[in-house]
Amino acid sequence: MGSAAGLAIMRVTDRRGPVTVLFYPIFLLPLLLVLGLVPLAPQRVLILAMTVLMLIGGMHFAFLSIIGTLYPTAVRGSGSGWASSVGKLGGVLGPILGGVILSSGMPVIRSYLVLAICPAVVLLTAAWITRVVSRTTANSG
Repeated sequence: MGSAAGLAIMRVTDRRGPVTVLFYPIFLLPLLLVLGLVPLAPQRVLILAMTVLMLIGGMHFAFLSIIGTLYPTAVRGSGSGWASSVGKLGGVLGPILGGVILSSGMPVIRSYLVLAICPAVVLLTAAWITRVVSRTTANSG
């Protein structure tokens, strides 16, 4: 499902530009908060959890698709390699962090609140990058 979500957002990204990759974290944040805070029937939890997984997979594909556009040509290969490496590091550390959260004694459903930190960080980082790029573009022009 994540692959399908990734392909869907890449189509939009081709037309509208890299900013469209923020679509998934914008929707992920409230979904994770709802999962962690609102008492839901098990069927609804399952549906929302599957939606969250789809959006996370799509977000991964979407960010990998725009990485090359964020680096100058001279360092594009190195920058893309580093970005991919950091993503793989997250793929290793994510399950470890998940295990720590689950073994903490916190109710399992509340772990979604902790996971909501991730899309919040993505959105804050994107806002910061946008600000830096805007300043750089304004100063050079």
